Amino acid sequence: MTAEERAKVRDWARRNLGKEVTIIDTNIAIRTSKAMVVGYSEFRVFGEGTTNVLVSFTNHAGCGPDGLDLTDHVFVHSPLNVSLWMVNLYDIEEYVEQE
Repeated sequence: MTAEERAKVRDWARRNLGKEVTIIDTNIAIRTSKAMVVGYSEFRVFGEGTTNVLVSFTNHAGCGPDGLDLTDHVFVHSPLNVSLWMVNLYDIEEYVEQE
């Protein structure tokens, strides 16, 4: 992922903080779920940087807040944030529709 692509994810996440989005999960089967944009996550794997949108769920669909580390940037704190998940920008229906 290039620096420009990482900046694009960060900017989109900031513009959509607190908004409800539809996540399209195609890993096992095509299913959708609703989540709230709460920030973004940046991490490096083998020197390659990647940035994902951080979303929250009102149930235990993701990992708990104890799974966060220094690469995660959460800007919306709420009791409704029961669990969090990192999502690729292209797996968010609202982003795909805007493109």
